[in-house]
Amino acid sequence: MALSYIKLISAGIIFGSIGLFVKEIPMTSAEMVFMRTLLGGVFLTLLAIIIKEKFKKDKFKENLIKMVLSGSFLGLSWLFLFQAYKNTTVSIATLTYYLGPAIVLLVSPFVVNEKLTKRKVFGITLALLGMFLVNGRGSTVGPNAEIGVIYALLSAILYAMVTITNKKIRGVSSLILTIIQLFSACITIGIYLILTKSGMINIPSGKPLIYLLIIGMVHAGIALYFFFSAIQELPAQTVAMFSYLDPLSALIFSAIILDERLMPIQILGALLILGGAAYGELGGRKNVNIKI
Repeated sequence: MALSYIKLISAGIIFGSIGLFVKEIPMTSAEMVFMRTLLGGVFLTLLAIIIKEKFKKDKFKENLIKMVLSGSFLGLSWLFLFQAYKNTTVSIATLTYYLGPAIVLLVSPFVVNEKLTKRKVFGITLALLGMFLVNGRGSTVGPNAEIGVIYALLSAILYAMVTITNKKIRGVSSLILTIIQLFSACITIGIYLILTKSGMINIPSGKPLIYLLIIGMVHAGIALYFFFSAIQELPAQTVAMFSYLDPLSALIFSAIILDERLMPIQILGALLILGGAAYGELGGRKNVNIKI
């Protein structure tokens, strides 16, 4: 179980750094998502071959539809999130996107039969409050602010659908699961590109190409493998709370690498995110469970 927490925390930290690379890549949102999923899928496929990952044919067939569906949700979630960044502020897009874990928390009692404790409700409330404080400097500005918020909300809903769908997949290794989902996401975005754009994808060169390889192999490969592995091994509500390490690490990376100073209100928000996750998860196992 301890290893599952390490995987989840590592994934959150890696995910939090993606903005540092994406902003340096001169490609459209759909092109980046397509290449990210393609590179991640190829990288993990090679890894599976090298380590001789076990393949259970019967379980694969049994879960194939759910894996493909989850992968499609994943690709569309990233597409809508990148579109949100283009139409409103990063702060508002991020804040809205991270309603996803809260959606998971609220629907998990109904779809995966996980009981919701008072401690977890309070913990996720603190984390949500922290997100508001961390992103408090943002405002709904941009070329199409309202549309941007809608894109981010759609991304949040799809995020929740990925998490819940993965909880229903049984008997498939995390590595095989991640590979199928990445290629499913790649095909979904590929169809989107065909329907909305003509011509070839413009592959950058130099440093942007290196950054593209990183977001493909590290962020979409290694990090997703860690994340999906943790989802299978930990309660959905735990995953929901610790997912807030992603935006928190993004804030820290921005402060250290981009020299963006943290305001006191943002520091308080960061503490609430960590404190809320810790309070909701650690201790209190004997609390009376309540169903919503």
